[in-house]
Amino acid sequence: MHPSVYPAPHVVSGFTLVELLVTLSVLAMLAVVGVPAWQGLVETHRISADVRSVQQALLYARNQAVTRGQEVSVCAAGGGAHVCGEKHDWKQGWVVFSGDDESVGTVLRVGERLGAHSVTAGRAKAVFNARGEARGSNGSWHFCAGGAGRSLILSSSGRLRQTTADCS
Repeated sequence: MHPSVYPAPHVVSGFTLVELLVTLSVLAMLAVVGVPAWQGLVETHRISADVRSVQQALLYARNQAVTRGQEVSVCAAGGGAHVCGEKHDWKQGWVVFSGDDESVGTVLRVGERLGAHSVTAGRAKAVFNARGEARGSNGSWHFCAGGAGRSLILSSSGRLRQTTADCS
């Protein structure tokens, strides 16, 4: 056999410029649609984690008050980790302690800084008596991050419930 006069066809692999531009434009459209939806999901989960944190602190304090037979308080954390804040700023975290006085007695639990953009509260401290009742009027905490929002409401009987909050 004689060698062929014509060389074997050369196979070219890869993308053409048009294919690359179409792929990039599809990815850009997916990013435009997907990023805001992802951010909303992250904000919703951040709110849920914060509500759960404060709710568990309040339930723990109520349980400890009944178990110990004495008042147990939950307050917004102040400058130090074991000090109540002067304002209703629960964003810095919270402190659960025995007693109801302003100087924190025996610290039972401390909560970390909350991730919501805005946390507003009707009171700086919730005090539970030995029967599990919350002293004073109803208390409420509102958590907002982006457009998402949840409220945690504490009745004077010590019962907690959640609702959606308007964060506009």
